[in-house]
Amino acid sequence: WERYMKCDGSPDPTVTQDINTYMSLWREDKESSDIKMVLNDSRQLLALIGELEFLMSDTPEGELSESDIGRYRQTIRDLQELLSYKLDEATVDMLKKATAEADIESGNLQKVSKLDDITLMLWANLNKNPRFKSYEFQGEGFTFELPKPLATADVAIRVIKTAFDHLSPHCRTFYPRKKKVDQSAAPEEEEKKDEEDTKDGEEGEKEGEGDDEKPLDADADDAKSVASGRKVTKYKKNTPNNIDHPGNREKTVDLDRLSLRRVSTQNMPDAKYKWFPLCLMANSKHTARTQRSEVFNVKYNTHTVNSQPEAEVTPPAPVQPTYITPPVGVTIKLPSTVAFYEEPQPARWSREGKHWRLDGFTDIKFDEENKTLSFKTNTFGLLTVIQDSHLNMPFQSWEIRPRGNNSALFTIIAAIVELEIEIKDDKCCLSQPEDTPELDHLRKKWLAPKDLVKALKAAGVNIFPEPDSSKFVSMTKKDEEAEMLTYRCMAMTLPAFAFSWSKWNAEAGEDRIVMQAAEHLEDEPVNEDDWCCYVQSVRRAKKLKINEFSEEFSVDHAEGSELRSNMYHMLTDSASEKARERIQAASFRFLHCAEELIRATRLFTYS
Repeated sequence: WERYMKCDGSPDPTVTQDINTYMSLWREDKESSDIKMVLNDSRQLLALIGELEFLMSDTPEGELSESDIGRYRQTIRDLQELLSYKLDEATVDMLKKATAEADIESGNLQKVSKLDDITLMLWANLNKNPRFKSYEFQGEGFTFELPKPLATADVAIRVIKTAFDHLSPHCRTFYPRKKKVDQSAAPEEEEKKDEEDTKDGEEGEKEGEGDDEKPLDADADDAKSVASGRKVTKYKKNTPNNIDHPGNREKTVDLDRLSLRRVSTQNMPDAKYKWFPLCLMANSKHTARTQRSEVFNVKYNTHTVNSQPEAEVTPPAPVQPTYITPPVGVTIKLPSTVAFYEEPQPARWSREGKHWRLDGFTDIKFDEENKTLSFKTNTFGLLTVIQDSHLNMPFQSWEIRPRGNNSALFTIIAAIVELEIEIKDDKCCLSQPEDTPELDHLRKKWLAPKDLVKALKAAGVNIFPEPDSSKFVSMTKKDEEAEMLTYRCMAMTLPAFAFSWSKWNAEAGEDRIVMQAAEHLEDEPVNEDDWCCYVQSVRRAKKLKINEFSEEFSVDHAEGSELRSNMYHMLTDSASEKARERIQAASFRFLHCAEELIRATRLFTYS
């Protein structure tokens, strides 16, 4: 309906004929190669990509066929390639005018063009000064240092910084894979397997988890770089240079993204720096070449020699390679809208393997005070900055309590950061922490739950597990049906009841969910003496005899209490009249918002 009501002349990205006509017309339009026109036209292209991505994420599972999803993803890839092609054309056009637009003082072309989410920086070496060392694009947070072989060569440096990550989705492990159940097995074999699983107990579970974490088979290039991921102790030990695993989505931090973003990663990375050495075609000596509409990437190889003699089979320590041709130095100003809870690492995109790699960087230095990352590299291409997106998992504790009609406060104490999220009607906003300036742009900004989740991930604060997060962080395995039922009951009774983390949840077993709950009608912290422990399974709920300070766990129910089918009936049957009235008067928008936010955090599994 929103697409129908737009009436702005833009093509419908879901209609193949319309989108193909749009791409063909723009690709063949040779008069729109000016960088300003390209950036203006890119707004519509990025909007079409966003429309397709929203359609795939917002449509309930099962309503879109696999063929439609594949077609939409292919359309997104085609649009991304078209944008890259038009940016190349604009770069050639700028290089043709390099002599006329050269800087008076340096004699080189130094130009910055930006609009919304794309910034293009171009430096052309017209002067060829052998004493040239470095250049900083003022206000853009990017500095490069050239060695003498490039300082005196006919080259240009192009840097494209984007606030989106179009690369990580190309990784074959970006989208979690659904488990396929083998239906051909005989019933006898299934029964036998069940008996073995029961006999093995926890040992069998551990073996199953180990099998899930094995890297997939890959070709020669992928095999070298597929095994690394978020669980560093398992993957990074053998192949430290590669992050092409389901973990690569988590390792990237969207830097709003310095996908260099969102850095993110997951990732993914956000503010991407696309950085190429270009063959400078526009010059006065070779006028015939200025008519060629092509950008040539110069392969800059740095040859290395090992200072350790080959005769020694087991060197005492790793030897730093000595570069005959010095690498290029890069200094990046990290975005002020992304929080880093560990030292970020630079990564480069492998076009052949379609994944991010950690090799090819030396002299990596992170200035935490100035938020700059410096390194040297011998590789020109697509760069990003990453950090582990599971740093704040599992949670230490959590609490959610009502604050009046259709209002609640959700507190999560994660591994590193403590967050407070306010919920009101169908919106929510971040209220704490106040001492993190990187989150100022999100504080007190009311958003839909899905938008808040996306914004926090882009800001480097990830407290929202992915479907495969269990492979990279310790968690408490729970029956999914019981867990989802509990989240719904919590949301439905939230107008009058507060809920909190319980240490007994980890000891209750897979089929039981344990939490603390208390009737709470005032906008103030819950008294410690008011908390009671409750347990929910798939079929029933009950109030427990134990409390949070008991010496050992017990499933005995409290005296005078009765069993109920779920937590909603358990709490409402014992609630006061005022509490029941508040629950009945609650807005369905508030209940849906609260449930969506609680489900996104998977509280009982990751705390």
